[in-house]
Amino acid sequence: MNQRSISRGISYEGASISLSSSILLTLSFVLKHRLTGQCFTDLLAVIEAHCPKPNYCKTSVRKLFDHFKNIKGNLVKHTFCTFCKGYICEQREVESVTLPDSCKICGTSLANNTSFFLEAPLADQVTKLFKG
Repeated sequence: MNQRSISRGISYEGASISLSSSILLTLSFVLKHRLTGQCFTDLLAVIEAHCPKPNYCKTSVRKLFDHFKNIKGNLVKHTFCTFCKGYICEQREVESVTLPDSCKICGTSLANNTSFFLEAPLADQVTKLFKG
């Protein structure tokens, strides 16, 4: 993979979509079909296996979300209870948040019952788009 490919943000040489578009499509698929964490991880492995080598495909959920660390601005992670959809907390990029043991609304253990969404302010993203 050459430096030109890296600067253009593509998954592999000759890719028809950008790496960011690929990630957004993957996340849309995961959310639409309500994939489990393990299924999400397996999907990333399947996608990577279909791409020619070398590539910049994200091979783990953590690496996929690390892609968003490049977003400059006020990225905020909002966590909620999967059972009752009750809001738990927000976490800014630099903060470390400890979740409570159980949901304050329904009492469900939060050990394996949380979901989240990311908020990226539109103004920051438009600015980045036109600068970059």
